[in-house]
Amino acid sequence: MTTLSQGLKQGPRVAQEVERASARRAFGRFVGLTAINPITLVYFVALSGAVTTSGGSWVRSIIFVAAVGGSSLAWQLLLAGVGSRVGASVSLSATRVIGVIASLLIVALGAVVLINGAAALG
Repeated sequence: MTTLSQGLKQGPRVAQEVERASARRAFGRFVGLTAINPITLVYFVALSGAVTTSGGSWVRSIIFVAAVGGSSLAWQLLLAGVGSRVGASVSLSATRVIGVIASLLIVALGAVVLINGAAALG
């Protein structure tokens, strides 16, 4: 933890030019992250199974897939747009602090999942 705080205080030794991702690349990154997210895949498969076993016609299934695809596209565009705007307007040190906070949040959420999972097993 000391090394992390020292690195945050010192900052980069040499000023570096940061290459900004294009809108297409940012969008592709978010789509890829969503596609490989196992929870998203499990959720989609579970909902797909519920739609197909509910006795609906094939038209309802197509409408469901189109609605999921459309809402996913809208969500990805929103994330990419907000990320692009925020990324262009914050400093390198603010980006670093946001990254550390986000990482700590992910670690905390993972710990909660592990603790709840262990409690459920025993």
